[in-house]
Order: sequence, then C-alpha cells, then structure tokens
Amino acid sequence: MLVPAGARAKTLTAQFARYLGIPTTTRMTQAQLIQLALIDEIHRLNPRSITDAADLLKDLTEQIGATFVYAGINVTTTPLFTGVRGAQLAARASLI
Repeated sequence: MLVPAGARAKTLTAQFARYLGIPTTTRMTQAQLIQLALIDEIHRLNPRSITDAADLLKDLTEQIGATFVYAGINVTTTPLFTGVRGAQLAARASLI
C-alpha cells in the first residue's frame, strides 16, 4: 500500500480500504471508512472447535456492519473454510 505524501488520517484510512478492495467515495467520513474487523492468525483455530468458530464468524458478519479480513497461513485449505459450514463462510469471502 502506498501512502500519499502528507496524508491525513482519513486519506490513510481510505488508502487502506482501497488496498483491501473495499469501495470508497470521497464523501465517506473516517468513521464510515473504518468499519473493518481484522482477524489475524485464523489458521491457529482449534480444528475440534471449527464448527463453533465458523458459526460465530458467520453470525458476526451478519450482525456487524463491517468488512471482515481474515489473515493466516493457507487459510483456504483450513477446516474453517471447508465442509458444510465452512463453505458458507468461504462463499462470503474473497481471497486477496
């Protein structure tokens, strides 16, 4: 992500959103741009509780007006995104 010289907080936030593929407009406030939930190291979820985790993440994406970013190693092949519940969660995500 390239930050423009002399960027203010709103400009930096908008650049970060665009980098992640989140649509922005110049009229958006900084609060509207910040609606982002970043979950890092998602590959470390316990495989025995993946069903509960997938259900929770699915529920959160439906209830919270935010863009969710999942970060981790080989996340597309983890149990979180496979199986019946995982397929529902994977259908709501895009690999970047």
